[in-house]
Amino acid sequence: MPAQPSYLSLNRHGTYYFRIVTPKPLRVALGLPREIRRSLKTDSLKQALRRARQYVARYEAVFDKVLNVVTRAGPPGSIGGACSRPHLRCIADCFHP
Repeated sequence: MPAQPSYLSLNRHGTYYFRIVTPKPLRVALGLPREIRRSLKTDSLKQALRRARQYVARYEAVFDKVLNVVTRAGPPGSIGGACSRPHLRCIADCFHP
């Protein structure tokens, strides 16, 4: 059996968790945590893989969109005309409510 993907982890109670590392430009610009971790609420590897793949697709798509905004905005910490800071904060809240 192949090794499980790096975005899956199993806690001591047998529940699978999804984890993804936040890109550094987003951590700097929006103050996001280094890693985002969410429970997959299952002890089944098959179900966990299915749910984790959905999370990966969603997070990667959002990371790409937000990275485009942040990189167009200028140096870290400065948010130019591409998007307002409150709007980016709202996006950040999607990652860690």
